[in-house]
Amino acid sequence: MINEKIISRLNEAGFFFDSELNLWTELNREKFNYNDGDEFENYILDVVSNTSDRSVMSPELVGKIKDWPSLYHLTPKRSNLLRPFANKFAGKRILEIGCGCGAITRFLAESGAQVTAIEGSLRRATIARKRCAGMDNVTVICASSEKVPDLGEFDYVMLIGVLEYANSFLGAGGQKKLLQSCRARLTQEGALFIAIENKLGLKYLAGAKEDHLGVPMLGINNAYSDTGVCTLGREELKDLIKSAGYNHIEEYLPFPDYKLPSLIFTPSGHQSENSKILYPLVSEIFHKEAQPPSDYAFSLEQAALSVWKNNLSADLANSFLMIVSPVERFLTDNQTLAWYYSESRKDNKQKAIQFSKEAEKIRANVFKMDGRFVLSEDYHQGESLWLTLVGIMNKHGWQRQQIVAWVKHWISILIPAEEIQSSWSWDHKLASEYLDATPFNIIKTDEGYKIFDLEINSDKPLNLSSLIFRGLLHSFLRITSVSPTYEITDYNIYQLTKDIIADVFPDADENLCERCLREEVELMRQIATVDTTALYENYQRASFLVRNFLNDYRVALANLNNEITQCNHKRLEQENEFNAKIMEYDHNIALYKDKEREYELKAKEHGIKEGEYAISAAGWESKERELSQCRDENLIIKGKLQDTNAQLMNILGSKGWKILTSYRKLTSRFKR
Repeated sequence: MINEKIISRLNEAGFFFDSELNLWTELNREKFNYNDGDEFENYILDVVSNTSDRSVMSPELVGKIKDWPSLYHLTPKRSNLLRPFANKFAGKRILEIGCGCGAITRFLAESGAQVTAIEGSLRRATIARKRCAGMDNVTVICASSEKVPDLGEFDYVMLIGVLEYANSFLGAGGQKKLLQSCRARLTQEGALFIAIENKLGLKYLAGAKEDHLGVPMLGINNAYSDTGVCTLGREELKDLIKSAGYNHIEEYLPFPDYKLPSLIFTPSGHQSENSKILYPLVSEIFHKEAQPPSDYAFSLEQAALSVWKNNLSADLANSFLMIVSPVERFLTDNQTLAWYYSESRKDNKQKAIQFSKEAEKIRANVFKMDGRFVLSEDYHQGESLWLTLVGIMNKHGWQRQQIVAWVKHWISILIPAEEIQSSWSWDHKLASEYLDATPFNIIKTDEGYKIFDLEINSDKPLNLSSLIFRGLLHSFLRITSVSPTYEITDYNIYQLTKDIIADVFPDADENLCERCLREEVELMRQIATVDTTALYENYQRASFLVRNFLNDYRVALANLNNEITQCNHKRLEQENEFNAKIMEYDHNIALYKDKEREYELKAKEHGIKEGEYAISAAGWESKERELSQCRDENLIIKGKLQDTNAQLMNILGSKGWKILTSYRKLTSRFKR
């Protein structure tokens, strides 16, 4: 609800209330140069206009998601960024600058805040207003933020994915101007929420495109213009914030990023020794990236281990949520380390997990998404069995049999020692609650392996093969990238799953995996809102992202070419040496024959003295020794030359050379 004082100020500043759209806009509104594309935004407008349930958790809206823009604007995952602070918003005045299509606006309103949402695009402002239809605690103003008059002080101001655009709309130095403007709109103890990408984020170092301009390494190369989109590194951002008059900064780390986060670390969670305990949570979240790159320079999961163990988690996080204020204040307690959200399940089975430090232990406190407490249990410190698989598949030349051995180890954890055999029947029966005993839910601790978080039960007898199939399939699907291996030519995930199932269960019939796949699709339908046809096809088509696959071929090709060049060079040197020895040999034979003729002539003349004869005989013997040595050297050089030729022929006849020459022909065709 908007009071008379604010109405008066808006009217004085040249705004009017559009009763048809139910929002405030300028009398002389200028064109606002930002949108996601007419087709996409018109689709969102149509969906929101014709949906009865527009709430944050609306299954109707989730059912309308079909691409990245609709996912971004309609998924409940957007709200996870602010869920840890929901209890702080009730009854507070909140200014949201750049509200877009109202996903965050709706969450703030549902949290009980009095929300003033500013959006420069009329169509997007209209969508935001419709998303919050019937909520009188929401006021939408269509204008650029710098044109909005003083509306009084706010408890919180939101810049969610907005600061990076400030230079585009406010000119060079626009980011500082915007921060200063927000500072002027806050109460003395108010706080500004800033969510923005980290230009030095791990995924960008691994090769992901810069989010706004679509060019890899652009932010890392610092190739932004002074009047365009610009993201910042951690220290740059903190310096900018301080220069704008904010003396207190709380750093939160959302993963995989701030747009659609599932995991949020508090300052206590990533700035203390506890971070080295909780880092496996990060490694297991990268697969949730909604816009993954087409290639990676390294494994995000493996890199996370090094990053967190070297206290670089904040510097290399993909994005930031910084809560800043003029005076010192804290929005979370020191005991809360992180929050994890699982909002995709249906039938009110969504959950939030708070990881907190209690005495010398870390507890996992489980809540319903509406805040109702469910249970509390110890957090098991250690790496999951899945991370062991990630390690295997991120070493060059990994082999299928290594994964088979890993699966057998997994089975040995599931089945009591007295039942363990050298091989298992595919229809060996497990307890029904083991349907969720996947590698993600098995942790290696100091006390041994722990199986936990068994939320899903099978409604029929559970075959061992069914669990191994679903665990393998989802384990593979969650790995963001793998190292290349020359043992495997087909990197299709479903095919490798079938091959390993056949290795582990040789007694299984050929249709086992097809049955398991259909059972898994049906299980997913029961758990979450999914298109079963699309999901079935995606499971069948999904492939591993093989890291630097072509680059490895390029390197191997370059190495072979270098080896061939060296062989050819050696062969040329040996041929020249051989020819020189042949010439020397021929020359010695000619000298020998000349001496032989000379000796014969002198002998016929009977004029040779005895001393001269002795000298001629000695010369003869010397030449004969030289000739024999030359002949031996020629044989050695000829043998080396034959070895070099054989080495060259082995390279040219190898399978690797044939593959690489085919690749070279293919790439040269693309270049033309």
